[in-house]
Amino acid sequence: MLSLDHHGQVSSTTDANWSDNPYNATNGGPAPIPGFLSNARARSFIKNRFRYIMARYGYSANIMCWELFNEVEWTDNFAAHRQDVSACIPKWRLT
Repeated sequence: MLSLDHHGQVSSTTDANWSDNPYNATNGGPAPIPGFLSNARARSFIKNRFRYIMARYGYSANIMCWELFNEVEWTDNFAAHRQDVSACIPKWRLT
């Protein structure tokens, strides 16, 4: 199973990596706060990244499945944005 993102990338509390995330506005990215799924430009970048990874490695019989986001419930303010996160993923068509 190939996990494409994890909670620490968009968390400022649990396994916090937000300060190093390229989507963070302080690092030149489009998202001013953790939780880049709420930022349309960041979502576009992520969708393109996923499309590239799947095109690059989709042939491989060694990949059983794709995990788009690991432990999303540990991201900042997940409870307040649960429906936003749930609504975002099914709409992404990568083909």
